[in-house]
Amino acid sequence: MKIALTSHNKIKQDALKHVLGDDIELVCFTGNNELPPQPFAEGGKKACSQRISNCLEDIKKNIIETGIDFDLIISIENSLLIMHNKKVYDVCNVCVFKGETTYMTTDGYLEVPSLYNNALLELEHKYKIDGPIPGFSKTLGEILVEMGKATDANNWMSEVLKYDRKDQIVNTLTVSFNTIDIRESIKKYENYPKEGDTYFDMNPLFNKPRLYRRLLEISQKSLSFSNNTKFNKIVGLKSSGQILASGMAAKFGVGYVSIIKNDNFPGEVYEKECNNDIFRIQKDSINKGDNILIIDDVLTNGDSLTTAIELIKKCGGNVSCCFVLSKTDSLFKDACKKISNAIGDDGDDGENDKCDMVVLF
Repeated sequence: MKIALTSHNKIKQDALKHVLGDDIELVCFTGNNELPPQPFAEGGKKACSQRISNCLEDIKKNIIETGIDFDLIISIENSLLIMHNKKVYDVCNVCVFKGETTYMTTDGYLEVPSLYNNALLELEHKYKIDGPIPGFSKTLGEILVEMGKATDANNWMSEVLKYDRKDQIVNTLTVSFNTIDIRESIKKYENYPKEGDTYFDMNPLFNKPRLYRRLLEISQKSLSFSNNTKFNKIVGLKSSGQILASGMAAKFGVGYVSIIKNDNFPGEVYEKECNNDIFRIQKDSINKGDNILIIDDVLTNGDSLTTAIELIKKCGGNVSCCFVLSKTDSLFKDACKKISNAIGDDGDDGENDKCDMVVLF
């Protein structure tokens, strides 16, 4: 296997060989260095994507004259992330370019102890960079070395957190390649069931127990680090969403509720029309004050989720979060606004709160 890594960092090289084997053909380069040494928040993902773009551009211009047709191009960036509970995490972002598709994964969440707040404040006040990619001109490791709290800026966490950075990267790479296997097992059918629609067939994924288990694990972790995960019941939409939601309910130890389309339940139901389909929920499946997580497979225009929200509110429940595996990029912004309006969010609480939406891929 021939791989391009957008870094000369030895820890990243060793982690990659640990996951893929020592026999890989690895070419390392840095390309454009005009990126923050310490990405912050979404800056980690943006820096990863930018390094991949720089690599592809350099290959196109023959700046990188390797003569190698790469199987994968991989970028690895750590970034600092402040969660809604004010806790600070060092996270690992991995971007993999395979074929014509880019896969992004964030994992390896390591909490930075509060006793190192002074180092974080120094980054914020002295080294913050204003630009398209949020970040700082010095890394947290460099600050900790200057403060005498660590001796190795590249692997400060082994001293501070007693956890080796290589292990963090190995774990994130493993999740990344599992995610690629999951996404590649989902079949996509254009213009089905009708012209202009895209159908994502999840059955090949659910037919592979290892991948289904990994999907549940990755989904659970993603939700655990989202902004709003207080829920005591999970609602699943349509067939694929219901299979995923029932598995997630078992993982979280909460109740599970189905919303069905063009079918019926025994007993009393609430129903609502959505694009010539009828959605139904059992009236007694949700109690007043229940906090609900809704799970669907793919977010397109937001109509299905909006309909589900209205049915849940009829039952007396509160929707705290929506979770989907994937989204249609061109429709995402308008769909989020529609969902936020249905939930009743004023949209002023921050980017992640506007539609209480978690998208896995």
